[in-house]
Amino acid sequence: MLKYKILEYIRARNRYLKLFLSLDHNILSRIKAPSNPAPISTSSIMETVRDTLSAEEWDLLKQYVIDGASHRQIASKLGITVQASQKRLERIRKKLEDVLPDY
Repeated sequence: MLKYKILEYIRARNRYLKLFLSLDHNILSRIKAPSNPAPISTSSIMETVRDTLSAEEWDLLKQYVIDGASHRQIASKLGITVQASQKRLERIRKKLEDVLPDY
């Protein structure tokens, strides 16, 4: 969920930037304010995530979210079952929901 919030923010920011940088003189009439005017600081979010999670938890989350590994790949790499990988990720998500409730 956090990954999608960050991607959504980046896409919206890029859309507005492209519109702003275009040479069209009617640009201001077409620009809509973003639904969430408060900017998301991805660096502070990542810092919070790293501070909250243990090294093992961070590694599992990174493999699943950033590297796109499946639970089967993670399980074989860590020497655990697929169900254990799923349960660990579930616990990680719960932990992050408690620390970052808005994301």
